[in-house]
Amino acid sequence: MLRNDQWRVVAVLVMTNIGFGVIRLGAMMYFVTYYLGNAAYFMWMLAAHIIGKAAGSLLAKRLTRNANKVQMFGYCSVLAGLLSIGLFFAPKAVLVLVPLTFIVSTLYQSTTTLMWVMMADVADYGEWRQGKRMDGIIFSTFLAVLKLGMALSGAIVGWTLGFSGYVANAAEQTPLAMHCIVALFTVVPGLLSLGAFITLRWYKLDDHTMQEINLAKTQSLVKG
Repeated sequence: MLRNDQWRVVAVLVMTNIGFGVIRLGAMMYFVTYYLGNAAYFMWMLAAHIIGKAAGSLLAKRLTRNANKVQMFGYCSVLAGLLSIGLFFAPKAVLVLVPLTFIVSTLYQSTTTLMWVMMADVADYGEWRQGKRMDGIIFSTFLAVLKLGMALSGAIVGWTLGFSGYVANAAEQTPLAMHCIVALFTVVPGLLSLGAFITLRWYKLDDHTMQEINLAKTQSLVKG
């Protein structure tokens, strides 16, 4: 499995993708409480995030109906990354931030949905290249990578807040803590999304390649 170069690429995509979601969601409460100044806004932001993820799952299917899944993953990653970073400079207004949160979450979930399809392609690629079908091992190791990413991402939020001098339940936070809170919700996830796009440079299992692999496997079975 470790010799499967596409497994390594998708493992990096899994780490960056889960990092985007966990860090952003983990920083959301701090963002609305201290940056927007009202913890009650959390429900609006969370609702936009959840509804956006539902919309993203539907959007992924439509995007790949007549287009290459790898290209669509790349487009969504870039847009999600740039818009997330753009939130850092957005006006401090709920009427602006809630719709933007919905759009970013929609794009993010689209990449998440496509990522699971790419995992399945890795299993087919490994069977074609090495002659061994290892679906269980491949998916279980991807889940291990996902859980590791969740743990590291949650830790990054805590480490960053601790480094910045954040004080729980304080009426006001230091300027450094405020900048870190906003960056955790906007810039850090955005950079991770752009990092996922860069990682696609080494991913080669596009739709055309997978068609060739599946054809070769079919021909092999017929001959066998």
